[in-house]
Amino acid sequence: MKPQFQFTSLNIFFVLLLIAAVNLIAGAFHFRWDVTQEGLYSLSKGSEKLLEHLEKPVTLKFYFSKDATQVPLQYKNYGRKVAELLREYQALAPGKIIVEQVNPKPDSDAEEWANRYQLTGAEMGAGESFYLGLVALLEDQEAVLPFLDPRREEYLEYDISQLITQVTRKGGKRLGLLSSLPLLGSVPDPVSRAQGQRGQAPWAVIHELEKSFEILDLDLASPSLPPDLSLLWVVHPKGLSEAAQYAIDQYLMSGGKLILSLDPSAKIDQVAKFAQKLGRRGNAASDLPKLLQAWGVEYDSHKILGDPLRPARVQASGLGVVPFYLWQQLGKEAFNQELIATKGLKNGLFIEPGSFRLKQDSPLELIPLITASAEAGLIESYLIPFTPVMGLNKRVKADGKRHYLAGLLKGKFKSAFEGPLDGEGEFIAQSKPGAQVFLLTDVDFLSDPFAVERIQLLGQVIAQARNDNLAFFVNLVDFLGGAEELLEIRARGRFQRPFTHFEELSLKAQTRYQEAQTRLESKLNDLQGKLRSLSQSDAEVQPSLSKEQLEKIQDFHQEEKKTRSELREIRKLLRQDIESSTNGLIWLNLLFMPFLLVIAGAMLYLYRFGKFKKAK
Repeated sequence: MKPQFQFTSLNIFFVLLLIAAVNLIAGAFHFRWDVTQEGLYSLSKGSEKLLEHLEKPVTLKFYFSKDATQVPLQYKNYGRKVAELLREYQALAPGKIIVEQVNPKPDSDAEEWANRYQLTGAEMGAGESFYLGLVALLEDQEAVLPFLDPRREEYLEYDISQLITQVTRKGGKRLGLLSSLPLLGSVPDPVSRAQGQRGQAPWAVIHELEKSFEILDLDLASPSLPPDLSLLWVVHPKGLSEAAQYAIDQYLMSGGKLILSLDPSAKIDQVAKFAQKLGRRGNAASDLPKLLQAWGVEYDSHKILGDPLRPARVQASGLGVVPFYLWQQLGKEAFNQELIATKGLKNGLFIEPGSFRLKQDSPLELIPLITASAEAGLIESYLIPFTPVMGLNKRVKADGKRHYLAGLLKGKFKSAFEGPLDGEGEFIAQSKPGAQVFLLTDVDFLSDPFAVERIQLLGQVIAQARNDNLAFFVNLVDFLGGAEELLEIRARGRFQRPFTHFEELSLKAQTRYQEAQTRLESKLNDLQGKLRSLSQSDAEVQPSLSKEQLEKIQDFHQEEKKTRSELREIRKLLRQDIESSTNGLIWLNLLFMPFLLVIAGAMLYLYRFGKFKKAK
């Protein structure tokens, strides 16, 4: 028995030795296998291209207070994920990316450097701060991510690659902003300040663009544009002078790249809202008809596009949450999945947008970016203030035309002017190579209420993306501005995988429910009209009801009871559909893996049993 015991102990020793060796080898060789459908845990091709083009090494200093107490576990776990991703960068470009992880303990030199880099330290009490920031260094250049928000996990790779881009790109790019809206924020006048009113902060999209561009605020009345603009962004142009339009025209003719944001009904236009409160007709529409006509673009600033197949849900007075055709929830099918700038986007929200298309005789090429469904149609914008949600939905009818909400225009643009305004100076009648126009028919989708959610995070206010609105726009700006490596990063998959089948079931049931409720309200209004026409009593006296009226009321109550029963049946069927689908998925998840194990075990048993019989 003793030799057998020694032999078994020796086996155990060798097994432990083998395990230790495997761990040492695994630690020496950095190897990961990402089996997620969209490669969520691997560096994208955009990052790979960016690292390939690095000429000088970039140092990434990761400040992470991993030993801080009283910190929620999710932040510590996220810090470890950031460290793992940084190791992916270093492994992909050894020698070009140098990662240094720093633990800034209280009153240490590391904490002093963190403050010098202006990293955001969340106060945790007892003189302790929590740091989770990143600094990129290249010679005398530096770029900083003050705090890495766990709720931006899906954008983590983009943020890191963007940081590397900031320190490696020499010579800043300039974006000219020409807008009738306060995108850069506003300061209240003395009277408003005395009343306690605060100014508006810059839009979140501005903070995103400032990572890549120097933004120049241009005067709407200016007859000229600054030289060396990389891009010109014209937002909600209203009442532009002819001189300003000429400057835009000639910038494009010189081979410039123009972003033109129009809107037939801008909800964010506070000037128009204020005019409406005063009883005046507020103009919330924007247009550049002279330039659009010269380009061969058909756009009507008085019409709004509705889409019955892509409604967003809104809170309607007296109706609860209902689908609204003029607010459009854009899924993957709405975005151009062939263009890398929009590939992978699948959650956009446009608010009462317009529509454009090229005329048959236009010399330009249109690359669609966001396309409406075949059921979309236009309605007059003046109906918005006076028509309820369901009434507006009824007015949306498919017109058989193709409608575009956003697109890229390329080709040879023709000037909208016959010559120079003052009769002197250089005039360009046809665009030079490189001229492009990024045309959008909504401005609300980029405003903070519809694009981001501002949240308190460890004492700091952080803008968290609600959808793909910012990603879509910044993608295209990067595309026009030349930072093409970043496009493949932001268009990656999502960590959250919604049950789209359940959402479709809910939307269909909601539509049926709303149709039944609308039918009931219509009958009620019809009955009240007939009662008013039959009543001969004085308005101040309670009218006596005739037999005919009583019969009508009784009929209405019966119909109301029947309709409410139908509504209950619809909700019951909805719950049954969702519950059956949910139960099916649950049973599939619970039984699938055990079933595979049973099959594998049976096959192994049969294989070994067959070998045993042969051995006999």
